[in-house]
Order: sequence, then structure tokens, then C-alpha cells
Amino acid sequence: MAAARNSGLEVSAYLLGDGVLLAREGPIGENVRDALAKGVEVVVAAKDLKARGVCRILEGVEQVEDSASNASLAELVMAALNSAVSGTTWTIKKPSDDSTFNTRTVTTDSGADPITGVT
Repeated sequence: MAAARNSGLEVSAYLLGDGVLLAREGPIGENVRDALAKGVEVVVAAKDLKARGVCRILEGVEQVEDSASNASLAELVMAALNSAVSGTTWTIKKPSDDSTFNTRTVTTDSGADPITGVT
């Protein structure tokens, strides 16, 4: 991650499941702390923190439900975890409480794959 960031790329890391344990304060968080110092965005889901009993995370690590922007890696992960398409509306849910994070409009074509475009 740091090498990509050093080359000028924007880099985000979404820690899922047991991966959130790396965002804890203390020696285990050293690699994440180094990535943050180099400008890497690191996000976690509140649901994963709670499931693992993690109460304190490194300064700079954001809970995805609070900080993610549309068209981000975090939105894609949330969409993969919990989303639904109804008609032309794709609803993407927050992992922490199933409330709506974002909606998008999809284009469909019965002669092609179910979804042919997203806006």
C-alpha cells in the first residue's frame, strides 16, 4: 500500500472481518499506523469492530459508515455485502445497521446481462 501511495496513487484499505484487529491501538497496529502516516485511507466497519470487541482504534482509521464517499472502494465493498436492485434502483446498505448508504440508478436490457450500466 505504501509503495503505491508513494508513487502518487490514491490508496484505500477496507479492513473486513478479523482484519479490523489490525486497526487496534498497540503493537498490532504498527503496519496500519505506518500506512496512515503515508497517506493511505484506512476504513473499518462498525459491525466488524463490535463483533470482535474492539472499542479503541488507531487515530486516523475511519468507520466506513461515517466517512466513505460515493464511488469509493468502501461503497463497492458495502454493495457486495448488502445491496438490492428493485426496478432501476440499486440500494446499497450500511453494514452496521442496514440503513441506506447510497442509491444508484441502473440500466437494464432483457437481451443482455441483467445490468448494463450504473449511474
